[in-house]
Amino acid sequence: MRESERLLSNTFDAIQDLVVVIDKDLRVIMSNWKGHDYIPEQARQGHPHCYTCFVKRETPCEPCHALEVFAEGRTKEVELTNPLDGRIREVHVLPVFDHENNVIMVVEHVRDITRRKRDEEALRKSQQEYAMLVNYAN
Repeated sequence: MRESERLLSNTFDAIQDLVVVIDKDLRVIMSNWKGHDYIPEQARQGHPHCYTCFVKRETPCEPCHALEVFAEGRTKEVELTNPLDGRIREVHVLPVFDHENNVIMVVEHVRDITRRKRDEEALRKSQQEYAMLVNYAN
């Protein structure tokens, strides 16, 4: 059993993106905490509510994508900007089913896409400027 736990923990830690396992009470059961250095170690202890540790809220986020996946049983993909650090993240919320096909947990896979979004915006602006230059060149 301990070898299995060690393997699972090492696997989580090897993943470069944030991975969070959340139960129906919206408590963090397991996480590798990647890219969330602003969360103090004390706030990570036990099983904190996801909304408390990741966005410093007292109540669930609106909308709560984890609750939607619990209710619908389907994967959800969203882009969110964290109000605490301003980073843009691509979030995949995946259901975990029991043997009776009930959603018992969700896994959130969170990738920081801030640099990509900034690069896309810079490219868009550059293309607009180039198009304007070509259109008005005599």
